[in-house]
Amino acid sequence: MSTCYPQLVLKREPNGNSVRPTGSRTFYFEAARTLRLHPGLPKPKMSLQAWDSGASSPSVKIMLGGMAAQTDRVAVPDGLRAIGGYIRPAGGSLGLVIDTPRLDTDQPFTDQRTKVDTALRKAKDLKTWWDAHGGALRGHLGV
Repeated sequence: MSTCYPQLVLKREPNGNSVRPTGSRTFYFEAARTLRLHPGLPKPKMSLQAWDSGASSPSVKIMLGGMAAQTDRVAVPDGLRAIGGYIRPAGGSLGLVIDTPRLDTDQPFTDQRTKVDTALRKAKDLKTWWDAHGGALRGHLGV
């Protein structure tokens, strides 16, 4: 990944102490090394759900903590919509989301190479949009 998508930095130990829950299907990115900070907005978090039983599709998300209640107040920016993105609650966060192919974390990477590449390309697209245009959300969120 570091060769093909150097702008995406995965967390090596997202759950601490090298403990990854059995059946985990979420990959977390190092937000500080992956995403631009925008003044006036919460520090973003970013993840890729390989398989999300709680949503209609797996996805890559940038999350703004504590802002889920404002999800309905924000119009999807044209640039985000153009890359297949939309906005939805993600736990207690406002999620900027792009659907991705389902990945089976119990199967070999090589058997899913095309799906993995598609998911990472969408993650890169979301990161690129956020870095260039995420700050414009301030006006929509009233922060």
